[in-house]
Amino acid sequence: MADSCIPVILGGDHSVAIGSIAGAAKFAQELGVIWFDFHPDANTPESSPSGNIHGMPVAISLGYGYKELVQCAGFAPKVLPENLCIIGAKDIDAFEKTFLQKLGVEMYTLFDIDKMSIHTIMEKVLRKLSHCDAIHISFDIDVLDPLIAPGTGIISRGGLTYREASYIMRRLADENIVSSIDIIEVNPLCDIRNTTAELVVELLMSVLGGSFGDYERNYLLIQSQ
Repeated sequence: MADSCIPVILGGDHSVAIGSIAGAAKFAQELGVIWFDFHPDANTPESSPSGNIHGMPVAISLGYGYKELVQCAGFAPKVLPENLCIIGAKDIDAFEKTFLQKLGVEMYTLFDIDKMSIHTIMEKVLRKLSHCDAIHISFDIDVLDPLIAPGTGIISRGGLTYREASYIMRRLADENIVSSIDIIEVNPLCDIRNTTAELVVELLMSVLGGSFGDYERNYLLIQSQ
């Protein structure tokens, strides 16, 4: 980011975002975060049913949780509640729902997407974060329908469709505001004929203003050299 590049962070579980959001926040006056995930990941050590850190990165980035993680990079919070939007959630713990509502974090569930459309929700989110000078995207592959993205560790029924995911990335590219990106939970061992990996490349190319065709042409060029 110091060299005006857009970092793409490839992660296993979503605890990776604790560090990537901390790094992104260091380079922003006011960071906005759009969190695409089937799960809000907003538990604290006291509320977590499993104790897994990958269920806590949203709370940690907001300043709640283990002190050592909250203070990652030496400051907290990394993002203000009004600058965080969660899209695509369905599996929401009772504590997470109350916690996020109390802080005023906007969360759009899969039901909200069905009711309002992804177009309406993206416009609301972009207006809400329009004052932010940088936007970090944290995209967990389990937010996608497993019919189009089987290569992930946690398979959940439903999820974003191919057209919804493609629209999201193209709309973000149109705004030219994305400063850093997480892509989380791509598991080649669970994939089917590289379907998920190729979809992720397509979505990444789209949000960066390119296309999957650009990727294919560059790949073939490299292979021929």
